[in-house]
Amino acid sequence: MKTSVNFDHVDPKFREHLLLNDRERISKIYRDCWVNYPQVVAIRAGVRAIYEMPPKTQAQCMLICGRPGMGKTSLFKKIESDMESLRKRHIDSYGCIAFSLSPDPNLHGFEDSISEALGVPIGKIRNGLVPEAFCRLAHLRRMRLVLIDEVHNLLNAGRIDQRKNLAFLRALSSPPMSLSIIAFGVDDALHAISSDEQLERRFQLCDLPPWKENESFRSFLAAY
Repeated sequence: MKTSVNFDHVDPKFREHLLLNDRERISKIYRDCWVNYPQVVAIRAGVRAIYEMPPKTQAQCMLICGRPGMGKTSLFKKIESDMESLRKRHIDSYGCIAFSLSPDPNLHGFEDSISEALGVPIGKIRNGLVPEAFCRLAHLRRMRLVLIDEVHNLLNAGRIDQRKNLAFLRALSSPPMSLSIIAFGVDDALHAISSDEQLERRFQLCDLPPWKENESFRSFLAAY
């Protein structure tokens, strides 16, 4: 005699997974999945608002920071995916590039990371100034956002390299580029940015607070 199994407690869109064989179900269990919760919904909406706002002389930027393990890199990838989806849906959409800052950052590393993200060389960054080739390419691709993960690595550079790196970021967010920088990092990332007062004023700070046993955490678990 067969016994019917009640799957009412399982989200309808996942019930078909229960009918798979063991190997396939285990594969589904180990697969990464994205779970929205209020803090990241607000951050994603904020990034989209920056992406869609009219160009500004001094670009609006955002710094998302929190302790290790709070999901910053997952959020970075999700926002990168958001921007790609927007670009595909709208013919007149803006461009976006994304990369992670190397553990030992310098201007040469910026050149390599941006060139790899764009698929073409951007030329040499000298004295923190944006290469002319990059300016032209950014204009042709209607670039609006630069997503940078691991921005706290700026602190790993020596004092002279730190100043050059920050001067370059300031140049990216100033005319003629006026690109909005969306940066991600641990709490130390704020110290990296705040050492340049002009640059710091352009950044809106978004903190990912540690989880606590509260209604927000319970809602997150329920959504998962």
